[in-house]
Order: sequence, then C-alpha cells, then structure tokens
Amino acid sequence: MNSLLIPNSFFDHTGSSGCTKRKNDLRHNTILNSIFLSKSPMRYFKKSSKMKMYPVTFAIATCLIVSCSLLSRIQSTTIIKPKDSFILGNNEHGRFKVKFTNISQQPLELYHAPIGGGRHSGQMVNPGKELKVTVDRNTALVIYNPSADTVQVQLVVTGDTGLSMGYKNQ
Repeated sequence: MNSLLIPNSFFDHTGSSGCTKRKNDLRHNTILNSIFLSKSPMRYFKKSSKMKMYPVTFAIATCLIVSCSLLSRIQSTTIIKPKDSFILGNNEHGRFKVKFTNISQQPLELYHAPIGGGRHSGQMVNPGKELKVTVDRNTALVIYNPSADTVQVQLVVTGDTGLSMGYKNQ
C-alpha cells in the first residue's frame, strides 16, 4: 500500500510533548492515508455509524430549502407608460401574493382578470401607498396607468413565480 507523508508542521501541536506529538502524527497520517489513498474516500465515512450522517443530511436539506425559498421571489421596479397596463400572470399558474407600492406621483388602478375572461376586485392605489394582494390561480393582476405621465411601481411577488409579464396598450 502506498503511504502519504505529511509534514509535522501541517498539524497544530501546541502544548504536546514530543512522544505524544509523534503518536498524534502517526494517527493523523493513518487516517489521512485511509481517506486519500483508498479507491473510495467515502469508505472511511461509511464505517462510522449512521447516526453521524443525520446532521450532514439535515444541513444539506436545510440549505436546499432556504435556497429554493429565496429563488421563489421576484422583486421588480416596473415602469408603466401613460394609458398602458402591466399584466402579471396572464397564463396558467398557481396562487401568488404581491406586495405593491406606488412610487409615482399619480394614482393607479389595480384589478384581477381571470384568464377565462372578466374583471373583479378593482381599486385605486394613491401615490406612496403600499398594498398587499393575494391573486388566485389562473388569474392575472392588472396595473393600469390612467394618467398622462409615466409611472413606477415596486413589486415583490411570492408564491408561484412562473408568471407571464407583459404590457397592454389600453
């Protein structure tokens, strides 16, 4: 079997006597040899009990859940031209929530439009106001700019973010 030689300075041996230091060096070299020179480095970890693998599995699952939750969020500052509408979710999708802030100087009209046709839950949003809206599945959220000025809105979308986005000239 090949052997991997690792210099003594590689390890931190503060406060050890020379004899103990030598035993520690041999033990570290034996462990490192079994990890790095074997055909399967995971072989060393498989010898440990399964209980030791649960924290690693839990950490990986937590990282995946956190990264997925961060990815299922859209933040946008959207510009809408005069007499135009911005349509969010005019496709088949699940339920989503929108935190809507009118950062312009003009009031905006906000309403729901099911993809099968129709219109409901209309309301005017005054300048500087924030509104939280829950949109049902297969329903679009329409933001209409009735003014003669270009406006801006801030949107934070959570939930199903596989939404179509587009403009429609009224």
